[in-house]
Amino acid sequence: MKELIVKTENDIKAVMTGIEDNYTDDIRQYFKWIEAQGRGHSFGTIEDYIQHLIDKGASANTINKRIAALKKRMRQIFQESPLAGSFEEEHKLEGFLRRLKTASVATVAVDKRKVISKEEYELLIGDETMPASIKFFCKFLWFTGARISETLNIRLKDCKPQNGITYIRVFGKKRKERTLRIATDFYNGILEHFKGKKYLFEKSGGTYRREYVSMRIRSHSMKIIGRPISAHCLRHSFATRTYEEYPSHLVGLSKYLGHSKTSITTDLYVEQRLSDEMLNIT
Repeated sequence: MKELIVKTENDIKAVMTGIEDNYTDDIRQYFKWIEAQGRGHSFGTIEDYIQHLIDKGASANTINKRIAALKKRMRQIFQESPLAGSFEEEHKLEGFLRRLKTASVATVAVDKRKVISKEEYELLIGDETMPASIKFFCKFLWFTGARISETLNIRLKDCKPQNGITYIRVFGKKRKERTLRIATDFYNGILEHFKGKKYLFEKSGGTYRREYVSMRIRSHSMKIIGRPISAHCLRHSFATRTYEEYPSHLVGLSKYLGHSKTSITTDLYVEQRLSDEMLNIT
């Protein structure tokens, strides 16, 4: 198979590592590895890198995220290359990317390391170094369990204050509609800070970038609580603590989170691991 060569090696690295999103660190790890191996970027190198991750015992989630990162970047650099527009070359690229098989995950249950405690949350939002805008995002995600994409697209016309509670219509996956609820005092605080004309969380007349918000949460949490969390971790935290406090309300929690089936909520948040005590391990 002809290897995909786009511009120079330095250009490839600059393009692939220069994009700031949730995959930036994964791509940097890839280039760190190939430089240590003294190799160049190619189809064969990618295949060997994935095998390296498997051989060293990387988790299925890590392997799959690295594969997703490489697929996204390969498509991006293809569009920046002289090969862009060639159906034959694009067909070769897509054929290769389809052959990068993801690892199977034994369980979809949320890793407890992706959940923060109430104490950690209070440390996070109580820190003076965190910008007010990021604190508002953290608070909203913590109290609603919304997805970051849903949050960023909330329009003012979808917010209805009534008797101290503000009802917020959001659209989740497959445009599935549901309603979130927050205290109107909190809602008014958001309005006062962001001063949106169209969106609840507005910036220069438009929406914030999802990658920007998640990266800011990640970087500040690393400094404040000693470990990086994402915007989605706050959704997991809401779901975990709500289920633990009200286990009999699983159906209601599932609907509030916007899951299409209650079994999704069960798989994610109901403890499925047998403890050492259950197995009589002393």
